[in-house]
Amino acid sequence: MPRNKKKLPTFNSYEEAAEFFDTHSMSDYWDEMKEVTMELSPALKEKLERKRFYRWLGLSEEQIQAIEREAEERGLSSQQLLSQWVREHLPFRFRPLIERFPGQLAWRGLVFGKGEQDAVLQAA
Repeated sequence: MPRNKKKLPTFNSYEEAAEFFDTHSMSDYWDEMKEVTMELSPALKEKLERKRFYRWLGLSEEQIQAIEREAEERGLSSQQLLSQWVREHLPFRFRPLIERFPGQLAWRGLVFGKGEQDAVLQAA
């Protein structure tokens, strides 16, 4: 037995359908909806993945926009900017361990060691 009894009207344009669903719930017509497969452009996929990652980090929309503006001003992608910030700041948090075990600490393919600066992060 169908979940709803309402019949989905026929629309002559996307605009007409949009106007209808501005004042009606799609859930009232769910049984009449057809399943579709969508292919997203690579650029949109990348943007959605980046937003998902930012949300995973717990960043607000305002923080995300600030990162993207800063990256654009520097001529970098937001990923490049975040990576740069991590390389610049993460080693300092581990300075006592780095000094105690120079070049011996590794985490997810990254080796923490001493270099020209007090502490640098080098790819393993």
